[in-house]
Amino acid sequence: MAAPQASPPSAAEVQFESQGEALISDRFTDPLSGWDPSVGQATWMAEEEGGGINVMGSGHKARKLGRAPWRIDGSLALLTEDSREAGVRIEIEPRGIVVLALKKLDRLYGSLTEIVDAEGRPASRLLGFVPVDQGLQEQVPFSLVVHEDRVRAVLGGRPIGEFPLAGVAHTMALFVNRATASFRALVVHRPVP
Repeated sequence: MAAPQASPPSAAEVQFESQGEALISDRFTDPLSGWDPSVGQATWMAEEEGGGINVMGSGHKARKLGRAPWRIDGSLALLTEDSREAGVRIEIEPRGIVVLALKKLDRLYGSLTEIVDAEGRPASRLLGFVPVDQGLQEQVPFSLVVHEDRVRAVLGGRPIGEFPLAGVAHTMALFVNRATASFRALVVHRPVP
């Protein structure tokens, strides 16, 4: 099956606020205030300088953002040679997710994948796959612009593309899959009223 084609930006592009809301608190004692309290099998630790979180293992942390549109900016890094992948997952109603991941293969790559649960059977399709110029342990900037009907992703300064969504986004999650990773400067920008 051929990969879906990226669509050009819409003429009715949403304007987002410039400041945004920090998604990781700089309070060392409670950096994930407002996030789902469950931890799964991953260990989440605040970075000492604040504004970042380190995580190791496999698992995710979710935060409800309300219905899209919104834009999420931040950076992430894989910290060890044996790390597999880490990234951001966007949950879509009625039943689906979009995953922006940083993967360690022969080098670092970025991918954007859509997983739709059709009648109890998840179907995955790769929307984009790009090499990442940053090295291991270097922060890789990303941006996810999520509209009501589409998503646009940039990772490491490389556009992955803009693609239609099979529903409306409402929640984001940070995840690790057999990895030690760092997430920093996560900010959600909402539309200008």
